[in-house]
Amino acid sequence: MEAPTSKTDQSEQITITLLWDAYEAYGWEQFSRVVCHELIHAWQYHKDGEDDHESSFKQWVEPLETDCHCQRYAEPKYWVICKACESRDPRYRRSEVMKQPEKYFCGQCGGETSIEEV
Repeated sequence: MEAPTSKTDQSEQITITLLWDAYEAYGWEQFSRVVCHELIHAWQYHKDGEDDHESSFKQWVEPLETDCHCQRYAEPKYWVICKACESRDPRYRRSEVMKQPEKYFCGQCGGETSIEEV
């Protein structure tokens, strides 16, 4: 099971993926907060060409009654771990970073990453 996400591609099309499993796990109130969270990411990308959880995101958290970080509804199958700052980023399916972690870097500090399978 993958967490709800916002994704962009080379055409700059923004796709928000929402999963029925997540809806069932969260319930309507929490799930609607997740939808708002993902819409903020879509707006950020449309406006600035990138998205994160920094100031342009945080300005919308209170007015839209959402959260800066969403609760996980399922346990991750993998963790992407930074070798430098030890930050941990959950993953729910085998993706490109799992196949070649040496090509990816930590979003927090830019350090090298490794993969831990749960």
